Amino acid sequence: MNTVDMNLINENQIIRREFEQLGLDPEEICRTEGADPQQQSRVLRSLLHWVHAYRSCPDRAKLAEQGYEFPPVFPCMDPDTDWLLFERWMQGKPLRWRYEQTFGPLHPPDLLTDCQAEAELAKVVALLATRNVQFDVDRRAPARGAYAYLCRALAHTEFDFLPPNATWHLTACDGDCEDCFQRRYCDVLEAPEDEERSRIDREVMLGRHTDGG
Repeated sequence: MNTVDMNLINENQIIRREFEQLGLDPEEICRTEGADPQQQSRVLRSLLHWVHAYRSCPDRAKLAEQGYEFPPVFPCMDPDTDWLLFERWMQGKPLRWRYEQTFGPLHPPDLLTDCQAEAELAKVVALLATRNVQFDVDRRAPARGAYAYLCRALAHTEFDFLPPNATWHLTACDGDCEDCFQRRYCDVLEAPEDEERSRIDREVMLGRHTDGG
């Protein structure tokens, strides 16, 4: 590591301590993990300028007039969402949420009847909609399969807070066509010959296919 990098690392540590004194964690709003010291320096300095500007004038329109139009949120989404996340971060509010922490535990799908699974699916989808999350699933698919899939997805999905004009699409397609509960109703499923070719390609990769079979 050269002297320039060492100097940047030391400077970045000083900037991070300044964020700490302000009660802010820059990694929550602008992830720099894996970036080199120079990139981290640019991001941290830009973010610090934004922090001081916002503390002086917490007005989006006026800040835009001063050249502070797009907050350095990374990964970025869209201007309205980035602004909402930046403001929540400045106010010490959480930026992300999980279903069960917000709405309570999900009922295990294996313990429900088909009617109960359908009712639970409708309830969960309605609750997600209150947070601008849309569950994209084929309505012809069985409710039990849709609810089971949704439970698995929600167990590991962390959602960003969104402004009223934004929507998070939670799709029920994970690319596993062979075991998909929507397989029977899918309009984009491979044709049989393409599906067989894909199966053979997968087996070749795994060393399981021979010319004879």
